[in-house]
Amino acid sequence: MVIQNSPNSLRSCLRIVAADVRRRTAGLSLAKTPPPHVGGYRASGNSRHAFRQRGALMVELIVAMAILTGALLPIAYSITSEKHILNASYQRAVAMEIVDGEIEALAAGEWRTFAPGQQEYTVRARAAANLPPGRFLLTVATNHVKLEWRPGLKDHGGPVVREAMIK
Repeated sequence: MVIQNSPNSLRSCLRIVAADVRRRTAGLSLAKTPPPHVGGYRASGNSRHAFRQRGALMVELIVAMAILTGALLPIAYSITSEKHILNASYQRAVAMEIVDGEIEALAAGEWRTFAPGQQEYTVRARAAANLPPGRFLLTVATNHVKLEWRPGLKDHGGPVVREAMIK
């Protein structure tokens, strides 16, 4: 098959397309199927059968959307709750690392620089920037030292407490 690029073949194609566009936009319905090169579809009138088919299609669409929504909402909720749980676990792990490191330094002798009793403790770890608002509390007693992290917000890892015996 040879494709002709002559101006006459292009004009004839454009005339066919233009006639098809006019026929479709004018709302003309044909009694028989048009030729395949013009669109090759069957014109349907406003019969009861066509209305029933459209109605059934709409019902199927609504049911499918309801099933999809019913399946995706629990999945979206579980993903969101897992994200919150993972974030709280991460913050707790960071707090434990900081408290463990600081309690080792305190047990090694740094506790002597603090007065007995409970007081706020300033940590030197840069990882503390990854923690939610909260505070570190140091309690120095005669025979032990206790360091704890208390988050200011609920559900952000919970408190972390470490104690060490001192001499």
